[in-house]
Amino acid sequence: MNLIRGIAVQLANAADFLPGDSLQIAVEGKVLTKVDGILQIKGVAAADIVKVSSNNPIPVNRVNSNLFAQFPDRYESVLSVIVKGGFNPLPKPTDKFGGDWIVNDGFANTQLHTEAGAEFADSTLPVLANYYGIYLNMVKDGKAAPQFRMRRSSDYQVLSSEIILQPILITGFVSDAKGGDGNYEYVQMMATRDIDFAATPFSMVVSNNAGASNPTGAPANGWATGNQRTYKINLNQGAAKKVLSSMQGVRIN
Repeated sequence: MNLIRGIAVQLANAADFLPGDSLQIAVEGKVLTKVDGILQIKGVAAADIVKVSSNNPIPVNRVNSNLFAQFPDRYESVLSVIVKGGFNPLPKPTDKFGGDWIVNDGFANTQLHTEAGAEFADSTLPVLANYYGIYLNMVKDGKAAPQFRMRRSSDYQVLSSEIILQPILITGFVSDAKGGDGNYEYVQMMATRDIDFAATPFSMVVSNNAGASNPTGAPANGWATGNQRTYKINLNQGAAKKVLSSMQGVRIN
């Protein structure tokens, strides 16, 4: 009962109404069925609809993609928002919204579908954005094919249009290995480009969050200060090759 529910209504005069309109619809004698997987009320005529008011605020659900994947019936036909969605794989500079794309918000993948005739179909895909739209439980080739559809160009809020590839990625981190680790931790990193550390030095900073660490609280001059609750290792010699292999693990004492 604490969820916002939605249902599709098949209308010949749908263009007469706008988001925010409050409608009273006579559904007695109409047909409740699924069309292409979407639960709909069919047989509603213009005479069955009375517009009560306009410009009503519509609450927007933030739905993590894993919840839609797990409970699609709860969120079908509900105006929702995917927060900080990025494409998987990353889009090319020439990629447009038209068609089907996979968006990931850090919880799961969701198919973002845009019809060829949509006003924003030829707009360039952003790198990271918030997407407002409606979840639909479509059926494709006899199988469930849930998807998310935006309504108009203002339904996406660009957060980033630039792909920034970090030169070093952390690919493995063991903060407290089981058994006697002798206060050693393990970090594994990978280079996304060739790096000569003598020419381009890096440093790695690790925080010690143990309750017995002194002084307590955040270091007054920032976490990278060192000699307090953080360890700093300078990478200023040697080299790493791009992606093909991970950098050698670094043991922290």
